[in-house]
Amino acid sequence: MFEGEEMNYKEEITKLIRASYDQGVADAKQEALAALEKTVAIMVAAEREKAKHNEEVLMNALWKACGDDGQLVEATIESQGELK
Repeated sequence: MFEGEEMNYKEEITKLIRASYDQGVADAKQEALAALEKTVAIMVAAEREKAKHNEEVLMNALWKACGDDGQLVEATIESQGELK
């Protein structure tokens, strides 16, 4: 084996190692991003459930405070602004 050939092998091995490392890093980033997206989706769903629950509690309280009078409930809501 010639000295120049040995150098080429070392360079090729080094390139392969670097490419493998870079791919590993890229794969790890993709996995981390997927896990983060899943976590955020779970958190958003939990927050929606909390908001829905709180809305139900507040609506029940409003109906109770208005003596179950539908017109009074509507008037009270309208007096606070437009629902979106």
